[in-house]
Amino acid sequence: MNEKLKVYLIKINYEIQKNTLKEFLNISIINHCMKYKLCRKQYDSLYAFYILRKIYLNEFNIDINNFKLKENEYGKPYFDNLYFNISNSMNYIAIAISKKEVGIDIEFLFNIKEKKEYERFILTKKELAEFSLLEDKRKYLLTKWCQKESYFKFKGTGIDFQSLKINIKKKGLFKYLNLNNDLACIYIYCKYNLNDFVIDLNYN
Repeated sequence: MNEKLKVYLIKINYEIQKNTLKEFLNISIINHCMKYKLCRKQYDSLYAFYILRKIYLNEFNIDINNFKLKENEYGKPYFDNLYFNISNSMNYIAIAISKKEVGIDIEFLFNIKEKKEYERFILTKKELAEFSLLEDKRKYLLTKWCQKESYFKFKGTGIDFQSLKINIKKKGLFKYLNLNNDLACIYIYCKYNLNDFVIDLNYN
């Protein structure tokens, strides 16, 4: 099956109060979002599910408040028979909705600091050889980070530095965007074969 998948990319509106967001979500979703220790993470998660509910209502006539949000053994949230994945970075939320399991990651070049030596933590020997020959090393690291993050989110197994250092054979798709005067990468993995994905920048 070759399909085109839509990604919804939304800039977070921090003017909406946290309690207002909670009013739009059921208790299982709220409990999941409030498990984060940082208030900023709680808000970003609440906002993401607030937008996710709007998308499902408007695009599919489905109210996620009628479902209980569950978590797998690694903490990945899911609803029975609904497949979605969420990523956020630099005040942006990226949401992928699919017919089957899906993983998405968004990251900005700004977060790939030159002095952090990310290559030591995320690249395999084969990738390090490629990396050493490149002029634009930060862009390569940005893409590889997004690839591996989205792959393990797709697998639902969580991610750590040990799992990052593997060569991923399964093909995913990625695109670059200019946001916040910076380069952003969005990477997608899905259980069916994607030939493309589109990015909706105007959803509200």
